Amino acid sequence: MSPRVSIGIPAYNAARYLEAAVTSALSQSFQDIEVFVCDNKSTDATPALCAKIQDPRFRYLRFEEHVGQPGNWNRCLEASRGEFVVLLHADDLLDPRFVERAVDALDRFPKASFAHSAVRHVAEDAGFLFLQRLHETDRHTPGPEFFLRLLREGCLVNPAGIMVRRSAYDAAGNFFEGVAWGTDWDMWLRLCL
Repeated sequence: MSPRVSIGIPAYNAARYLEAAVTSALSQSFQDIEVFVCDNKSTDATPALCAKIQDPRFRYLRFEEHVGQPGNWNRCLEASRGEFVVLLHADDLLDPRFVERAVDALDRFPKASFAHSAVRHVAEDAGFLFLQRLHETDRHTPGPEFFLRLLREGCLVNPAGIMVRRSAYDAAGNFFEGVAWGTDWDMWLRLCL
C-alpha cells in the first residue's frame, strides 16, 4: 500500500547536511510517509551516509547522469508514490509537525493544490536569521487570487515549506528545466490554475 505522503530529497554533494534533513523527515508526527533521496551523481559521502539509514520508510536512488536542480526535482516527482508530495532540499529541515499540519489543511480544502508554510531561515551555526511568512495565521486563498498575487509580488512560496497534491503535479506537468532561475515560481503559478 502506498504511503499518504512522499518526502523526496533531491541531493547533490550535500552529505554535510543530508543526515539532518533525512532525520527531520523521518521524525514527523505524521507517520504514514515514505522518505527517499534522489542522488544527482554526488561525489561526496552521500551514498555511504544513505547506506547506513535502516528505516523501512527510507529509500536511496542514485542517478549516474547529473541533471540540473529542476531535473532532480522531476526525478523526485517520478519516484513519489504518495497522495501528497514534499520536496525537501538536502540542506533544509522540516518542523516535526509540518506534514501533519499540511495534510490536515489539504484534507480540509480538497480542491486546494498545495499547502505552504512559513519558513525559518537560519545560519549554518543554527542561529536564527529571520522568519519568512505571508500571513499571521492559517488561511485559505483561492487559486486565481493567489495566482495574481504571485504575478504581482514574485515567488512568495519558499520551496522549503510546501506540500503539493500529487494529482495537482500530474495536472501541471514537470518542473521546467529550460531556465536557470524561477522554475519553482513557474510551478506555483501553474498549480494555482
